[in-house]
Formats: sequence, C-alpha cells, structure tokens
Amino acid sequence: MFTSRINSYEIIREGLKIFGKLNVIVSVDMFKGKLISKIKELKTQNPIEVVSTLKKFGVKELILLDLFRVGQKIGGIPSIYLKIRRIFKGAVLVGGGIKDFGDMLNYYNNKFTGVLVATALYDGSISIDNLKIFK
Repeated sequence: MFTSRINSYEIIREGLKIFGKLNVIVSVDMFKGKLISKIKELKTQNPIEVVSTLKKFGVKELILLDLFRVGQKIGGIPSIYLKIRRIFKGAVLVGGGIKDFGDMLNYYNNKFTGVLVATALYDGSISIDNLKIFK
C-alpha cells in the first residue's frame, strides 16, 4: 500500500500507470466541504471539479473524507458527497461523522461502497453485530 499527500496531479497520473487503475485509491480530503490540498491549482476548485478530473484520469476508487466531521458523529450524508456519488460511477468510500447504524444504512442505500467508522464503533453506537448485515 502506498499513501502520500499528493502535491501534483502528475503523481496521480504516474501512480495509475505504475500501479494500475484498480490499485490506486485517491482520498479527496475536505474541511466543511471545501477541498484541502497542497496543489496550487486545486485550492480554488470545488471537490466536484476535482473528482471530474480524477474520473478523466481513470481513477476507479475514491475516499471522501471531511475532516471537520471526523469524531463528531454529526450524522447524515453531506450534499457534496451525494453530488459526487451521482457523477462518479466507481467505488466511493466515505468517512467522517458516521453517527449510528442508520447512517450506515443510509450510505448503503445511496450506493456508497463503504464507510470508514471509528468513533461510533468505539462508543458502542454501532455494534459489531450491526455490521454482519453487510457480509
């Protein structure tokens, strides 16, 4: 597994060539729905524009992570996630703000590939038994 904070689109393009399109997952990191990036050209773009570009490169899997939501159990699906899900047909995992099992079902019903859960598991809002439904 290779992870890195991307500092140019060229790294993504090269990674896709070297590892193959099915072996690269790109995380779109946000804070309150706004993109976080070291890439100068991305700082003014919204996440939907970035995902559109990644789709053109051939990226097949994304992680959508809003760092503001991490650990807060806010619940619900951010509208930006739903907009991205509509335009990106590949796998989409999401993280940040998962409140309870109902949230997980909501993401599942909206065709998200999976959720990254920590706080709700740790505090018991979601039990391991709840997760068995997704086997």
